[in-house]
Amino acid sequence: MRPPAADGGEVDEDTVNDGAVARFHALRDAIRTAAAQVASAGRLDAVHAETLNDFSRRVPAAPQLVQNDAGEWVRRMHATGPSTDIALAAIASDATELFSGVRAAQLRACTGPNCPLFFLQDRPRRHWCSPGCGTRARAAAAYSRRTAGRRPTPAAG
Repeated sequence: MRPPAADGGEVDEDTVNDGAVARFHALRDAIRTAAAQVASAGRLDAVHAETLNDFSRRVPAAPQLVQNDAGEWVRRMHATGPSTDIALAAIASDATELFSGVRAAQLRACTGPNCPLFFLQDRPRRHWCSPGCGTRARAAAAYSRRTAGRRPTPAAG
């Protein structure tokens, strides 16, 4: 049975409505908080792990063998349920894999100016999520060095 719409009609389960958007935002916030914990403390607390688990288990999923374009058999997960719940479960499942595996030790917060992103540090000297963030950080550092000894000029009045 489909949930009722605000006007009394039925809502298609695959419709992205305010409730689905709120669930996506909640999952995004949970992943962002979990990533910050793992990047800074190296571990995830039980509350955030359970939030990810809750999203992951919302739809039943099972491995299936399917043929790819080359005719090779590959393993794919098949899930049933509303498409928004399937998407949320897939995202949460990927996050649980990241936060539990060996890659969790590589997770870092970007040190670029005002950058909220995270990245996997695959090289020891990497500090930014992208070359653009690295460029902005180096430019900000150079500007700071150039202006460190200057006094502000009085405004013309």
